[in-house]
Amino acid sequence: MKFTIFSSALGAFIIIAVALMCIYLRPAKEENLTLTVSPTTLVQDSTKALNFSCSKQSAELKFEVYDEEIASVVEGVVIAHKVGTTSVRVTAVNDGEKAVASASVVVTENPEGPIVDLPSEITLYVLDKNLEEAKEEGFSNEIAFNTFRSFTSSVSNNCVKVTKSSIIANKPGEAVISFSSSTTTYSVFVRVLEIKPEIVGLPTSISLMPHESFDLGFSILPSFYTGDADIKIEDPNNIISTSGSTITAISSGKTELKVSLNDEEHIIPVVVTSILHCEMIAIENCEIINNAIYINSGEIALIKFKLWTDEGAIMNMSLISFETEDIKLGREMDYIKILATKNGRITISANDLASSVTISVFVK
Repeated sequence: MKFTIFSSALGAFIIIAVALMCIYLRPAKEENLTLTVSPTTLVQDSTKALNFSCSKQSAELKFEVYDEEIASVVEGVVIAHKVGTTSVRVTAVNDGEKAVASASVVVTENPEGPIVDLPSEITLYVLDKNLEEAKEEGFSNEIAFNTFRSFTSSVSNNCVKVTKSSIIANKPGEAVISFSSSTTTYSVFVRVLEIKPEIVGLPTSISLMPHESFDLGFSILPSFYTGDADIKIEDPNNIISTSGSTITAISSGKTELKVSLNDEEHIIPVVVTSILHCEMIAIENCEIINNAIYINSGEIALIKFKLWTDEGAIMNMSLISFETEDIKLGREMDYIKILATKNGRITISANDLASSVTISVFVK
């Protein structure tokens, strides 16, 4: 009977001992992934290590800044860009666990740094149309800048307007902008120009035949003003017709083509050349051989002229001029009197033609 009681007590003791061993030998529960980050304050244009703590050194870390114009973070180091306040977010990932923590980042003024990041001189343009196309070609009516310190600004001329982060052109002119902080002043000279379209690529002179057409081939710069520029092409002598940039010769002669754009004007000499043709009829004391005149020395020869152009226009003798060399010449209605003692020449031309005819005169 005593043996039975002892055996029961021993069994109970063994069970308790095993239970205690299980409790003490059970592995400790692994710590959860935790992450903390502290606020950071630093001076503009400086760097500072971000103060954060992660419970797992093996965790993969990711840094994100809400406004990277104010600051950025590279491998746990904060880089201050401009004055302002933003926030940094740190994400830790380890073996399927994830922890996120955020904190503020404050960038303060550098009392020894510049006031703004503007050059001492800038040029802007007045742009009231085709703004986007103008910007693509390098024209701008506004320049943005970063501020490094608190400032007040004053403008000597209202051709520009100054905001907290930009200068905007109002009208053509020049101005000096003064940026003042508590310790210093910085001045910027601004020139505001008006964009005026100009004509380029015009020929310096033009030579045409009657009814021939020619494209002036000009361009307007800046190109984004092409559709808005009012170009005028005029011929005061009315021997040229125009259609867009193409001119067509109506009749022979000389003129000066005027191409104008607003207050810009170009003058282009134009010659419309038509060949002058001549037929001579011997009336007295002369012979016509191979378009040359043969006359007797000391005798007056009488010749009739018929003149026309390539277009078939008959030239009136009143529009014809004669130049002579070594002979004497006189007019009588449609006839010409010639007196010569030696060989010479006659040149026939018309004021409104760009060609002439030369006739040889031989004395027999």
